Amino acid sequence: MSTTDKIGRRAVRQELRSTRSGTTLVVGIIALLVLAYLITEVVLNMLGHAPLLATPGALTLGATQVGSLGQPALYAIGGVLVVLGLVLMVRALLPGIRGLHHTPDAANPTVIDDTVVAAALAKVIRDSANLREEQVSVSVGRRRATAHVRPTTGVPVDRETVQTEAQRVAESYALTPPLRVSVDIDKKGMVG
Repeated sequence: MSTTDKIGRRAVRQELRSTRSGTTLVVGIIALLVLAYLITEVVLNMLGHAPLLATPGALTLGATQVGSLGQPALYAIGGVLVVLGLVLMVRALLPGIRGLHHTPDAANPTVIDDTVVAAALAKVIRDSANLREEQVSVSVGRRRATAHVRPTTGVPVDRETVQTEAQRVAESYALTPPLRVSVDIDKKGMVG
């Protein structure tokens, strides 16, 4: 395997995984606000002014006497902290997956957004069933593309033909992971 192939694979992997910047930004802003509040209270106390909420001594005393709240309150606080910790750990450890697919070509790796794939499949379905743009909507997931078709009233749409054509086109894109296309046809038509 050449260095170019390794670089291409690494670039594709990096594009497919979502960053943790949103979570990091939220946690950082919350920490910054808490620290800014604590610093403000300390400075106000040092200058002899009235506190915003509580003096640093009262905050310290309150933190040391959390155990006197009673078991239900402690369980509630502990439960919230455990859930928050689990959410942050899951966000940190699991790879985030973005709405993207890629081609397996090592020499020329291509990353394709799922909305582009959905638009292409919708066009294929519209053309094969002779429908208008608003009559077909396609959503693309990690391994499945689902098309919703609203046929023109009185003009039947052959689901098998449309699904076979859409599946053929999806396979021709050679996406990784491969897509399985399903077509749902509404029983109610639309005036067309």
